[in-house]
Amino acid sequence: MLILAGLDPSGGAGLLADAEAVRAAGARPLCVATALTAQTTRHMHGFQPLAPALAVQTAEALIEEEPVRAIKVGMVGTSAMARAIAGLLGHAALPAVVDPVLAASSGAALFQGGPAAAREAYGALWPHAVITPNAPAETPYDIIACPAGGYSPVTPELAAVGYTGNGVLNLASGTTLNLTAGKQYFFKSVTMTGTASPRKQYFFKSVTMTGTSKLALPGGGPVDFQVQDSIYMAGGSIANTNHKATDLSFSACGTPTDPSKGNYWGVTGGADAFFSVYAPNHVVYALGNSAFYGAVISSIFYITGSAQFHYDEALARKASPNLQVQRATWGQFAGN
Repeated sequence: MLILAGLDPSGGAGLLADAEAVRAAGARPLCVATALTAQTTRHMHGFQPLAPALAVQTAEALIEEEPVRAIKVGMVGTSAMARAIAGLLGHAALPAVVDPVLAASSGAALFQGGPAAAREAYGALWPHAVITPNAPAETPYDIIACPAGGYSPVTPELAAVGYTGNGVLNLASGTTLNLTAGKQYFFKSVTMTGTASPRKQYFFKSVTMTGTSKLALPGGGPVDFQVQDSIYMAGGSIANTNHKATDLSFSACGTPTDPSKGNYWGVTGGADAFFSVYAPNHVVYALGNSAFYGAVISSIFYITGSAQFHYDEALARKASPNLQVQRATWGQFAGN
C-alpha cells in the first residue's frame, strides 16, 4: 500500500502510524511524506509542507516499480499538494482512501490557507477516492470543575517527601508517600521517578511517572485523581500496583492552564496502567509496549505500536465517582 501523509516524528499519527497499521494488516507500506511536522506525543509546534512535485515523483516511481494495490492519503498540508495528489490518483487508477487531516489533536492547524481552502483542496480528491472524514461529534460530556480552595497545604506526610506547599509535588526515586484515607490533596503538578509510591485522592496540574515509579493504593479505593493539564506515564512505571481498575480513576477538570501543551494523557514505553479515565477534553493514547487496563472517555483515544488496551468489565458494575462517565459509553461495551 502506498501512503502519502505528514511525518509525525513521534509515531503517534501520520505516516509512521499508518505504516504500522498497514503492517499489522499483513501488507507492506510504501511511504511518501507530504510534510514534516515538529511535534511529540504531547505537543504540536508547527509543520513544513514539502514540494508537491517531489512527492508525486516519488509516488510515481514506487507505483512503477512496486506492486502497489491501494493508496492511502492523509495530511496534504496545502492546496498545491492536494491538486498534485489528485492528478496522481487519477493517473494511477488504484483504489484509494483519503482521510482529511485539518488539525492536530491539540487543535493546531495542519493545513495552510484556512478551513475554506482545505475543503476545496480535499474536494479535488473526492472523485478519485473513498473519503473518511471524522464523524460528527457526540453530545459533549460535562467538564468537571477543579476543586476550590487551592492546592494542598503542607502536612506531615507531605513535608516528609519535601513538599513545600507550592502545588508541585516531586517524588524522587525510592520515595514513598502514604496519604491518609479520605483526605483530599490538591497539587499544581506531580513528578514521579524511580520507585515513588503515592496514595489516595489528589488534584494535580500534571502527573508524570518515569523509570520504575509506582502509584500504590495500600488501603484500596476508590480513589479519584483530578488533573488539569497532562498525564505522562513511561519507562516501566506502574499506575495502581493492586491491579484493580475499579479502585482508581483519573478525571480531567477545568481548562488546561496552557491549552497548547496540556491536551495529552499518555501511557508509553512499557508502563502499566490500571484505572479508568474521564477526560472528554483531552487526547488519551497508549504507545510502545505499554498495557492499559480500564476504560476511557476522551476526545480522542488511540493505540499504536505493540501497546495493549483491555476493557475491565468490572467497571460497568462499579459505582463511579463521576456518574456521567457510565451513563452511556462504558455500557456500550459487549457483555455489559
